Amino acid sequence: MNERGFALLSLMIVISASSMLFIAAIQRFDAPWSSAAEDTESNLAIIREAAERAYWGNRTFPTSLDDLQTAAGLPTDGPWRIDPHGASEELDYAVSGSPSTVTVRSRGVDGQLGTGDDVTMTVSSQGVGRMLTWNRMRILRAAFLRSAYMYSGAMTAGDAQAMRDAVRTWSNSQRGILHAANTTVRANLVSQRDTARTTILNLRTTYGLSAPPASMTGPGSLLSNLSLPDSLGTDGFGRALLVSDAVGFTSQGGDGTGGTDDDL
Repeated sequence: MNERGFALLSLMIVISASSMLFIAAIQRFDAPWSSAAEDTESNLAIIREAAERAYWGNRTFPTSLDDLQTAAGLPTDGPWRIDPHGASEELDYAVSGSPSTVTVRSRGVDGQLGTGDDVTMTVSSQGVGRMLTWNRMRILRAAFLRSAYMYSGAMTAGDAQAMRDAVRTWSNSQRGILHAANTTVRANLVSQRDTARTTILNLRTTYGLSAPPASMTGPGSLLSNLSLPDSLGTDGFGRALLVSDAVGFTSQGGDGTGGTDDDL
């Protein structure tokens, strides 16, 4: 299951990268019917995918178009970096803030930056980092669910299913808390998460299963006991994962503080 999960993530990255490079490559052939607006949209889409791909690999955004070209393997002579509204000038590219955000701007019809018709595209490390974290969590929790911390051969089929359902409920509830529409929805999600945790701990007690170790990495740690490398002990933001007594793994989220609504 772990190998299939890693293979799927690798395939997704390859497909995304191949699509981006294909679009960048065919840009070399001038299309007389394309408008500056269409070309701008195409260039911004290429840069978005390239920035996301670079973040996937390095947990940081390239700080310039030159660095982006190197990190993503984009063509050195392609028009992807040129502003179609800028008289052969490059698109404006900047990385700022924490969490970091890439901002790319086209000059718009008037050919000037900083005016009302600028075309702007942003990519936030929050979104990319959470996606990376969620994908890693699914793989790690699947391994944890099949381990001696969560399963015993003495378990009834019903209890084994109850354990799986509780892990799924905990994960989905925690993920939904950040985007809760109002305080009532949030309270319901917190209640569902906490009830799922109670179910997991009670089943572990019933079948005499061990609680996970307190350490994430190193000898005798959770990853070591699951025969997984320490390199998996970080989230999509490059921060250390935390051990959860219920579902094995949690992240500190985009704010870097465990125990808040954006944990996963």
